[in-house]
Amino acid sequence: MGASFVLMFIAGIICALAPQDFIGHGTSYPFFAIGRFLLACATRGIAITGFVMGMYRVRNNIYRNQ
Repeated sequence: MGASFVLMFIAGIICALAPQDFIGHGTSYPFFAIGRFLLACATRGIAITGFVMGMYRVRNNIYRNQ
């Protein structure tokens, strides 16, 4: 989950800095697209990791109560 937060930070910086006029449209658009892809992967990683951690806690609480 920590790796997903780091990836999200890096993707946010790429998305913020990629669309610059001095870089040019041909170069900045692929950087922006890569940044958005990394952002989507990081968001998905956080969601899946949180779900797995939540299910682990639920399962352990059920077994403890029996």
